[in-house]
Amino acid sequence: MKKLDGFQLKIIALILMLLDHLYFAFPTVFPEWFHPLSRIVAPIFAYLMVEGFFYTRNRFKYNLRLCGWALFMEAGNRILSMVLVSKEVGVHNNIFMTLALGLTLLNLIELVKKNNGFKKIGLIVVTLLLLPLTMLVEGGIALIPFILVTYFFRGNMKKQLLVIPFYH
Repeated sequence: MKKLDGFQLKIIALILMLLDHLYFAFPTVFPEWFHPLSRIVAPIFAYLMVEGFFYTRNRFKYNLRLCGWALFMEAGNRILSMVLVSKEVGVHNNIFMTLALGLTLLNLIELVKKNNGFKKIGLIVVTLLLLPLTMLVEGGIALIPFILVTYFFRGNMKKQLLVIPFYH
């Protein structure tokens, strides 16, 4: 059986995401089944982000890039919402913000593991203070736990499959 690589998974996820956005933008033109088909997109991106976390040369730069794209996407959403206000259209999708928050949490967890004493306690406090933000980002209530499960049980598919159905 041939496995898909990360690039192929990203292309599939991008196509499915586009179908979902087309359905929501033009619900009378595109079929309703586009939406349920696209529910796999966020977990694919989250999984690839966690894998990227382990393979990147510089986790800080990786996090910075994701935060940059999150801010870029947010600015674009706000501009589109202002331009289309007469048509009562609001754009609020920003998976990059969710991925950036998830990656920030993973970086903080790694820092907690490497430090001791007051610095470790401070990092734990910062990590715990960031957790409520999961309710403010797209799909964060479900996606951030998915990211954490994928991170903590990386390489152990059995544990991932046991825990993932219960996080949502």
